[in-house]
Amino acid sequence: MVWEYKTKTLTLKKSFWTGKVDFQESDLEMSLNEVGSEGWEPVSVQAIPMGTYPANQALLVWKRSKP
Repeated sequence: MVWEYKTKTLTLKKSFWTGKVDFQESDLEMSLNEVGSEGWEPVSVQAIPMGTYPANQALLVWKRSKP
């Protein structure tokens, strides 16, 4: 079987007052469901660290069989 892959970077919101990442599960779910409805299967979700700062981005990877 031959696969094709798709990636997307999801930027997480930071709190203005605390500087902490305000992770909203609904943002991740919306991205996963949107692409999943096109036949893509999630493979990985990986936080992207920014040096010594907390990660404010996540890399999402999907795959599906190539027609």
